[in-house]
Amino acid sequence: MIKHENGPKLRAWRDTITREALRIGGSDWTPIDGPVRLHVALTVPAPSRVNISAVEPIEHGMVPRCAPMTTPDVDKLLRAVQDALSPRDDRKAGETTKLRARRFKLLTDDCRIVDSLAAKTYPCPGHTHPWALPWPGAVIRISSLDVDTPPFPNSTLRRPDAFPPEVGELRDAVGLRRAAV
Repeated sequence: MIKHENGPKLRAWRDTITREALRIGGSDWTPIDGPVRLHVALTVPAPSRVNISAVEPIEHGMVPRCAPMTTPDVDKLLRAVQDALSPRDDRKAGETTKLRARRFKLLTDDCRIVDSLAAKTYPCPGHTHPWALPWPGAVIRISSLDVDTPPFPNSTLRRPDAFPPEVGELRDAVGLRRAAV
């Protein structure tokens, strides 16, 4: 599991987010320099055992759902996503400005995020959020504050709504790349 304290794993996870943002945004992307809204659904690995008191009673034929009341906290995961969308340009000794310019940034700075919501869920099918992935990862939606977006869905122990079709296309594309690796 990624925690803000474990540097190498955290850096690798941030780099994965940055790579996907580059893949979607393209190399000619200009970083956003205005106020944005950020919605993130974080799919965390399912535990091998769960506390039975955290599981919603189920009806016949339903998949049991359990809220991910585990570390790391959702705010720490959200912070890692925000940092990945606007990696700092700290120059190390001997590093040239030219090398720094190669880091892909979706946002000029994460202070541009003025409205954010995040949810933590386990993978499908025992998920508690409609944007849950079948594997650990994140679904990230960024929009300008002046653009109306569909509301960020709530987590639930009941059957979550269906995955939004436009986000499903991206999930499927990532799934194909994962399968090819």
